[in-house]
Amino acid sequence: MAPGSGGPVDLVAPERNGLLYDPDSVRELRVAVGRLAHNRRARERMAAAARPSVAHRTWEAVGAELVEHYRSVIAPSRELARQADPRGLRHGPLSGTAPGSA
Repeated sequence: MAPGSGGPVDLVAPERNGLLYDPDSVRELRVAVGRLAHNRRARERMAAAARPSVAHRTWEAVGAELVEHYRSVIAPSRELARQADPRGLRHGPLSGTAPGSA
């Protein structure tokens, strides 16, 4: 059982490996807790499916995925920077030079 926002939305398949509830609704949270507390079959079915559904989400795998996301953003931004300054010069507070001084 998890709030239906952020990371859990990508991991929880409602009714298959867990339950999602509206994070702004105490009522939905209570209903989800009650459902699992009072429905042994549903609880056991979702519990059995939960671990295998995320077993591939190791720290190593998640880290590699994050690095790839960063690379996919960095590569286009480098190209945009080259297009903006075809001489390849860097300006600004992080480069140590001021615009027009190079």
